[in-house]
Amino acid sequence: MTKDGSPRGEARRRLLLAREGTYHTSPATRDEPGEKARRLLFLTSQRHSARVRRLRTGIFAASGLLILLLAGVIIFNPFKNLPKNISIGAVQVEGTNVIVDRPKIDGLQQNGRPFEITARSGTEDILKPNILKLLAVKARITLADLSQLEVWAKDGVYDNQSDTVVLHGDVRIQNTGNYLIEMDQASLNFKTNVFFSDRFSSMRLTNAKIESDTITISNNGDHISFEGGVKSAFNAISGSPEKE
Repeated sequence: MTKDGSPRGEARRRLLLAREGTYHTSPATRDEPGEKARRLLFLTSQRHSARVRRLRTGIFAASGLLILLLAGVIIFNPFKNLPKNISIGAVQVEGTNVIVDRPKIDGLQQNGRPFEITARSGTEDILKPNILKLLAVKARITLADLSQLEVWAKDGVYDNQSDTVVLHGDVRIQNTGNYLIEMDQASLNFKTNVFFSDRFSSMRLTNAKIESDTITISNNGDHISFEGGVKSAFNAISGSPEKE
């Protein structure tokens, strides 16, 4: 009982002590089922309140993260510096990287003839929006005689500002019926229409084979120059270059 001796005051005192964990019933009452049920109910409600607070905090944090992500996409616009004529498939985001399926870039060379670059996938870092990393690259370039120069590589890096692509891994260049060139790395500049590689290359023609340390293809594919360790063997190959 409280100082005023009222039952209401005693009930208030018991509730305060229970919240502080210091309230104990008398031996006559602490084993009563009703008292145990009230204590269990109080503890259960406390745990439930804590779970609700944690859940609410998690929801607010997730919502804030989503808002920041959407704001970043709107502000940075990952593809704003890529060619307007690029087409892509599915898109996913991993950190600052935007990954696209089956990117395709169409454009015109300085001479007005078309070129096309396709890949299995492309990755762009929003902090470097002019760079697109490509996997399983294939390119088609129309030459002066309207024949097709086809290019394959395991991967490549396309720079939209300089309009160049650097190719790596099992690079092959083929002008069907004329020649097939193989090397490990090469670069192609669509502005100057120059293809260059300072890695060992092997060029196969209908009846010849030429190897060199450096190769340059210019003048819309009409001029091919070899430098460093040049070796040639004529009538060494019969038939046409390999075709895809």
